[in-house]
This record gives sequence, structure tokens and C-alpha cells, in this order.
Amino acid sequence: MGDRLRVLTIIHGFYPLRGGAETVALEIASRLARGGVDPVVLTAGFEGLPREEKIEGVRVLRTWSPRGRALGPSGPGGMIAFTLAALRPALRLAEQADVVHAHFTIPAGLVALFLHRTRKIPYVVTLHGSDVPGYNEARPFSELYKITRPLARAVWRAAGRVVAVTASLGEWAREIEPAAPIEVIPNGVDTRRFSSSPEGTREVGRILLVGRLIPLKGHAVFLRAMARVRKRWSGPLSVEVVGAGPELERLRHEARSLGLLDIVEIAGFVPFEELPSRYERAALFVMPSLSEALPLAVLEAMAAGLPVVASRVGGIPEALAGVDALLVPPGDEVALAEAIIAVLSDPGRARNMARECRTKALTLDWDRITSRYLCAYEELVSPRRGE
Repeated sequence: MGDRLRVLTIIHGFYPLRGGAETVALEIASRLARGGVDPVVLTAGFEGLPREEKIEGVRVLRTWSPRGRALGPSGPGGMIAFTLAALRPALRLAEQADVVHAHFTIPAGLVALFLHRTRKIPYVVTLHGSDVPGYNEARPFSELYKITRPLARAVWRAAGRVVAVTASLGEWAREIEPAAPIEVIPNGVDTRRFSSSPEGTREVGRILLVGRLIPLKGHAVFLRAMARVRKRWSGPLSVEVVGAGPELERLRHEARSLGLLDIVEIAGFVPFEELPSRYERAALFVMPSLSEALPLAVLEAMAAGLPVVASRVGGIPEALAGVDALLVPPGDEVALAEAIIAVLSDPGRARNMARECRTKALTLDWDRITSRYLCAYEELVSPRRGE
């Protein structure tokens, strides 16, 4: 083996897809590349992208995918297709890899398990939430978990390290497989890209939501809460909802039916490069999710120095531990409205919340998080190098 550590990352979706796990994989791999590590990413392809390219210093290889122009596989069929399509290139890449990092138990973890059994390569698997059986009871997950549970246990038992992005997620996984070598490493945030705004750039009363437009994100609950806020709050008020997803038109219809179109903009998809400017304009960030692991948008808002109102679910309380943020029960539009009004009506408290959020975010900078993964890789690789 050479002196440079060689890491093979496997994930079924990658840039230009910008979901939470895809962003995590890119942030870690790009920092590894800048730090003298040789990272390679194996992911699913789709029409219009090259089979191989370099992104931020990271070599990216894309397998065949049945999704055509869609951004990577989705659903059971797509997961199975990626697993099968990835086996051959994974075997080839394994010849030049010291350690494998799989994002999601399935399908990437299955490929990592295959490499471990055939090539004896150690691997790390990061759990992002929905890949932990029982974590998401909404269909189709609830049915799929009956099949994936034994597969997940096999992947976790053979892993050199199972990384949970929150302590609560780690405990959930440990109940399923007590022998899993679980370590908690939270998601991170780029504290230079998302930074506190200069005085005067924020718009008074401007509320920002960032996240996929799916039912579990709680946007409908938020809109009903805003109808209550509007009746009681006489100051400036505007809302921007950023994110793509199947709920786009339904949410626009909901905003219209609640008489909120003059203050609520369902902006839809916004390029990642434009997100910092959206945070800079906002005065308050809201995350009304019904279920979460550790949403990157909350960390981005914290890094941007925004006060946060969020649901008390998943890893959100862990991310905001030690911060004077307002957490409310998921699905409770009355409590959500009260929390929003509490922040809007107390500028001094809002400023204090914002400072605390920024301070906490600095402890979660991606450089720090990547160094923790690097330590995990090196611990697994050292025995193979005879150290």
C-alpha cells in the first residue's frame, strides 16, 4: 500500500443531487482530497452526466441507472438496480482502496459488505435515518423494513464502524443489532459558506424554511400556524419556503386557501449556490418537521446566525443542545405559532439565540467532522498495514 490513504465512498445518489446525505458525502470526500487522501466516489448515473469526472478534487464514477434523466435511483427497484450495477465496478475499485465508506445501510452498505467478504476490505457505514428499520413508519418504508431488517443487521455486524448522525438514531440501531460497533458523528456545516450576516442585511419579520417538499417536513402544519400568527402579529411578516418535491402545488393551494399568498412565497427549488443569500435575508428559521434525523438546513441556519424554531424530533434537540432555541411538539400548529410570535416579539432574545446558534455551529464545522471520519478510517486500516 502507498502512504496516501485510499477511500472508496459508495452512495446511490451524489452531486448534482443535493439532498442531505449527498451533501454529506461530497463535503467529506472533498475535504479528504484537500487533506492528502485519495477519495473515489461510486454512485448511480443518469442521463446527461459523464460516467467519470472529477468534482472538487474527487474522482467520481457513475454506474448504469434505470432512471434516465432522474437524479439517481429511488424506490426498491432503483435500490436493487444500483446494488447489482455497482458490484462489478466496486470490485475493480476495491483493488486500489484501503477502506470503504458506505452512505446508507441499503444499498451502499450491501455493496460494502460484499467487498468485505470477497476482498477483506474494512468499511464504515453511515446511517442517515430512513435506512434504520422502524425509523420511518410511513409507507413504503414500513413495508420495506420487514425485508431490510435482517440485511441491516448483517451489514452492521460486519462493519468496522457504524456511524449514526445522532445519538437517538444510534440507540435505535443498537436496539436492532446490539453487536453493531456504533459511534455518533454528527453531520456538519460549512461555516464559511454559511456565515453570520452583516448588520442591516436581514429583513425584519422574514421567516425562512428550507427542506424537501414532502409531508414529513410539516409544511402544511407551518402554514396553518402562520394563519394564526397573522391574526395576532401586526408587525412586518413575510415567508419564503425553499425546496423541491411533490408537495409543491398542494402547498401553494394550501397557502391560497388560508389567504396567505400575499406573505408566503413557495419558492420551490433554489440552487445550492444561492442558499447562503436566502439565509442572509431571513430573520428567523423554522423547521416544522414531523420526523427527522439531523437536517442540514438546521445546521446551515445556525451557521448563518439565525434564531431557530423547530420541532422536537430526531436529532434536532441534539444539534441545538445548549442553545436558546424554541422547540415545539411535532404537528402542533398552536405551539408552533406561539414560538414564532415569541421570537418575532422579542428582538433581544432573537439576537441572543442567533449568537448561540452561530457559536454552536462552529463546533460542527465540516473540517472537524471530516477529521473524525479520518480517524475512524485510519483505525480500521492500521491493522492491515501491519502497524
